[in-house]
Amino acid sequence: MVAAGHLIKQHSAQNGGKTEWMGCIAHLLELLTGIAFDDMPHSEGALKACRDIVNYFNSSTQAMQKLLGKQAEGRAVKPIQDVATRWWSTYSMLSHLI
Repeated sequence: MVAAGHLIKQHSAQNGGKTEWMGCIAHLLELLTGIAFDDMPHSEGALKACRDIVNYFNSSTQAMQKLLGKQAEGRAVKPIQDVATRWWSTYSMLSHLI
């Protein structure tokens, strides 16, 4: 992907274009998510706490049943565990928790 990006930039420059290569957008979003939740003092530990909550419900069938029973009928949402290399999974986990 990096080589392809550099080739696109080079080809654009040769033809008078101004195309820039900024890197893989998915990777940049993942890095940004890490910075937003791990490096900011006001959010210190927030992401870990969310992961712990999701892990608790995913590891206990009784807790999961109680959680689903407390939710509005027809709107039951199971917690989703995020994957460190997928930025959208962190978004999905937090969205489901909210």
